Amino acid sequence: MKRRLFLSVVLSLVAFLGFAQVNPQAPLELDKKVLYGKLDNGLTYYVMHNEKPAQRADFYIVTNVGAVQETPDQDGLAHFLEHMCFNGTKHFPGKGIISYMESIGCAFGENINAGTGYEMTSYMLNNVPVTREGIIDSSLLILFDWSAFVTNDPAEIDAERGVILEEKRTRDTYQWRQQVAMMKILFKGSALENVSLIGSEENLKNFKPESLVNFYKTWYRPDMQSIIVVGDVDAEAVVGKIKNLFGQLPKAENPKAKEPVVVPDNTTPLVSIFTDKENNTTGVMLAVKSPAIPMQYRGLGLAMLNDLMESLVSAMVNERLSDIARKADAPFLNASFGFGNLSNDLHALIADVSSKDGEAVPAFTALMTELERVRRYGFTPDEFDRAKTNILKRYERSMNNAESRQNPQFVDMFISHFTQGEPYMDPEYAYNTVQQYLAMLSPDMVNMAAKQLYGDNNIVLFYTAPEREGLAVPTEAELTAVLAAVKNAEIEAPKAAVSNEPLMDPSTLNGSKVKKEEAGEFGTTVWTLENGMQVIVKPTEYKKDEVMVKTVANGGRSVLADELMPSFESNVFAIYLNDSGVSKFPESQLKKMLTGKVVGVAPYIGELEHGVSASGSPKDMETMMQLMYLYYTQPRFEASEFEAGFNQLKAIVPNILKQPNMVFSKALQEAMLSNSPRRPFLSEEMLDKVSIENIKKGYTQLMADQTGLKVYITGNVNLDELKPMVEKYIGSLPTLSRKGTSWVDEGIQSPKGIQKNHFTTPMETPKTSVAIIYTGKMEKNLENDIRMSVLNNVLDQLYTKTIREDEGGTYGVSTMGEVSGEPKPEFALLIIFDTEVAKAAKLIELAKQGLKDIAQNGPNAEYVTKARENMIKSFPERQINNGYWHNLAYQYYSHGRNNYKDYVETVEKVATPESIQKLVQEILSQGNELELVMNPAE
Repeated sequence: MKRRLFLSVVLSLVAFLGFAQVNPQAPLELDKKVLYGKLDNGLTYYVMHNEKPAQRADFYIVTNVGAVQETPDQDGLAHFLEHMCFNGTKHFPGKGIISYMESIGCAFGENINAGTGYEMTSYMLNNVPVTREGIIDSSLLILFDWSAFVTNDPAEIDAERGVILEEKRTRDTYQWRQQVAMMKILFKGSALENVSLIGSEENLKNFKPESLVNFYKTWYRPDMQSIIVVGDVDAEAVVGKIKNLFGQLPKAENPKAKEPVVVPDNTTPLVSIFTDKENNTTGVMLAVKSPAIPMQYRGLGLAMLNDLMESLVSAMVNERLSDIARKADAPFLNASFGFGNLSNDLHALIADVSSKDGEAVPAFTALMTELERVRRYGFTPDEFDRAKTNILKRYERSMNNAESRQNPQFVDMFISHFTQGEPYMDPEYAYNTVQQYLAMLSPDMVNMAAKQLYGDNNIVLFYTAPEREGLAVPTEAELTAVLAAVKNAEIEAPKAAVSNEPLMDPSTLNGSKVKKEEAGEFGTTVWTLENGMQVIVKPTEYKKDEVMVKTVANGGRSVLADELMPSFESNVFAIYLNDSGVSKFPESQLKKMLTGKVVGVAPYIGELEHGVSASGSPKDMETMMQLMYLYYTQPRFEASEFEAGFNQLKAIVPNILKQPNMVFSKALQEAMLSNSPRRPFLSEEMLDKVSIENIKKGYTQLMADQTGLKVYITGNVNLDELKPMVEKYIGSLPTLSRKGTSWVDEGIQSPKGIQKNHFTTPMETPKTSVAIIYTGKMEKNLENDIRMSVLNNVLDQLYTKTIREDEGGTYGVSTMGEVSGEPKPEFALLIIFDTEVAKAAKLIELAKQGLKDIAQNGPNAEYVTKARENMIKSFPERQINNGYWHNLAYQYYSHGRNNYKDYVETVEKVATPESIQKLVQEILSQGNELELVMNPAE
């Protein structure tokens, strides 16, 4: 297989151009703040001090092996082993790891988890409260046990089989089946061709425990593992602990080598036709395979230069494809393009296109025509400049936000370095290096690379569509014929299209001055404008390059007429926003005009509120304000622009509605909302009632009068610089009345009484989906919010033990309890899970009995203690994010709720067995229980 597509061009640039300040053949500098090394036994470590958040740390062990290392009798056991690591180790027997971590406030799933891939497996302890040395020692001891001392008790293995089988059942969607089919064609002839990741049902039921143990002993060894610790710790001391503890592990003798995944060349296109009854889209994927850059070279500047070339080309191609898709007569629904590693050894160009059913060949032809245009003519200077500017802006923003990085961002970099050889760099160094490389590149250089976009070899085509009677499927010959036809077609050169016109003329605005300024809650400053609008500003420095803005007015969909509801269904309105643009600027032009700016602005229409939400860089605050003003005063309602995206939705809805998960979601929504016509579920009939005229009518009604508007601004802002912009743009929004807007109660009722709804639907993988729903009246306040959160946590622990572990009946039970205050004070508690048909009745009874037992005898006190500790631990963790303070101010000034004051004291007060018992009694005493069960049709 030939080298990567652009690497030869990059090497030519290095050889003939020379680089004055940077040497692409030299290694890129690793971040010197990281303590990185390797023990004598081969174990690698990465340790870094980081105080975001304070008194917290992440502990990881990464094993550089995955499912591809399995032998035939070990099918699925790399993933099975991941589960066994939580079922008994040398120092933490049974469920000791989970029990200990929960006792210090960590939650299973959220803070204690693992993941298995085809070539790598990782285990993690996240946001561990390192408030005392013993917790650091215990966390490292858990990693130590995972490295070599997992018990793999045969009894525990047998107990876990049911859980894994239920996970397999839950995963077996059309997306999973499609991925398996795609792996077979992309990796045809290699070790990855038939790797299933989760394993066959037969092997999961019948494998011998020694097969699992053999996999563990063969691959879990120091030279294949790395320890990663990032957080508020003494990094030097932690390195010492790692050396003392993990240095005890012996160096492997005659270790089995991890073989590369060698994918053979193909001189003619490989084609796969995949159809599935539950599939919802028709499309074609093109993959052009090439070797990945060897790991030993990925830390060199030439690898970064190659990646930059690929990023430039990807950005420019995707801009073109996006512009095409927005046209009313677009030949495809959407398309995308990019480069990436499919495995550690295989790289690929990936381009895919989706179309209406039966129109895949013309859509694929349009995609390939655009790629051929790139090969022949390259890109225009304007396209190149936009792509270069946006790439550099991403690196600049990373540099500006470097001090606000939280632990997971560092962990991800270290995992990539250990498993893939990707360098972890200081963001300022990365920005300066990229800036110098981009300055050396020109459109001609990139166009020279574009000529080598793809050739005739190592092409893979993957066609996917619904399996449906009467739907024609193209043949392999028809798909491959497109490649030859496009190569010989007449294709015009691209034309530059750009506008330097400003968004608006600010001098035409009258504005409204701040007439009152006062200190508010949570460190906010509150401005009241002369027009009555209230602006609540919370300056922060959690992220130096981030500011968030949200305007809030009462009303939302609640005040719109019934006939407008279909046009404001969430999917429909999202399409309008995505394709509408603003003022006289279509979305495709607007995106080009915003090149180099970090700003995102979008109106929202909620159930009871509406407004505009925005975020971006403080440097682009005025652009953000201008866009917000325009979305209020000059919205755009072009039928041709809306129809392009709307036709995409109409094309896929008939297929989506047949998916079992969608059928279940529809039944759940209809049950929760008592089939209210005010909340139509996505359907063909509903879409027939949608129109751009109705969107315009409803939108204009809501945005016409902003009297009483509240505006929330959170982030790195300077009040003196911000105030004039607020006065000019927010102060110029229309105010037509004195009292402002309000929402209305739409009369939507939650389910009442004891109800059962059992139904069937066709499905490829038989399973039963269950939802048990309790509803009723409840006041919205901090105490009830906390009690409901504690109950969620307690039920998660209870059902993990009884339904998942004791019965092996499901991969997981999801419990969601919430108290709402508007339009009326009420609660809803949902218990949802999938299971085997034969087990459903017993598990439903177990779930219900769990609640009844709490009401009668109270919850397990240990469960409540763990829930309380988790809530107290999580409280300061949330406070280093702008989003937390943004929402806190909104809840207080729009709804009068203080979710900050006395939070910990309230948790300690109400997170008791007695309080949770009383809560469950309140829930059950109201007598509202809905049992929703979906079974497979025979």
